[in-house]
Amino acid sequence: MSTGWGIVIAAALLVGAGCVGYFVVRSKVRSFSKEVFGTENIAEGFKQQEEEYSNAPKTVAAMTDLCLPRISKDFPEFSFAEFRQLAENLLRSILLSISAGSLTGLGEADDVLREQVRLMIEEDALHGKRRHYEKIQIHKTGINSYEKRDGVCKVVLQSAVGYIFYVTDDEGNVESGSKNSMKQSRYNMELVYIQDYEKALSKYSGAGYAVSCPNCGAPVRTLGNKFCEYCGAGIEEISRKAWRIHSFKEL
Repeated sequence: MSTGWGIVIAAALLVGAGCVGYFVVRSKVRSFSKEVFGTENIAEGFKQQEEEYSNAPKTVAAMTDLCLPRISKDFPEFSFAEFRQLAENLLRSILLSISAGSLTGLGEADDVLREQVRLMIEEDALHGKRRHYEKIQIHKTGINSYEKRDGVCKVVLQSAVGYIFYVTDDEGNVESGSKNSMKQSRYNMELVYIQDYEKALSKYSGAGYAVSCPNCGAPVRTLGNKFCEYCGAGIEEISRKAWRIHSFKEL
């Protein structure tokens, strides 16, 4: 056998081995994809996994069972169900207001929260962009923490949220995000109660958080106090008026 024929045969064997290797690898990849994703097409499997991930709600780091008894001890009238609904409605309103570039939908928000949203809208306008939130779904809300410090009682509520999210420029072109897939996220919302007005004044001055006696106007400083310590008038605490959603933050 000539040297030339030897080279040809060797090349043919290498090609054959390569083909066999290719089919073996392809078979293993298909088996792996079918076992993991339920389909032989691994690209389709990764796409399905991405879609499932985008539709799976984030886990809420809730400490409701631990925090709620402490809150109820300090505030017997505190209704978690009521404030959970308030926070969820307000969060939805905030996202829609940012999408619309307007504060008109923030009916339940106080001045501090309105200012936070206003600054976000103005920052977007300054950079020639707009954030869009569509098909908003709030999956779950729980109490993340409860603390008392510097005359302020603060309950942090955490919500798992899903929505269509994308950012457009001045001409309406999509810069980031997607109009077709869901995004899952989490938000913290601070629910604040002024326990000692003088201690909290420097931090929350002008925010409309003071809880006052309806008779003499003196600040109510003691948690759950039913009588004014200055004039002795009875105080009927209304939680929705005493507590305020102070801020929100995406995690």
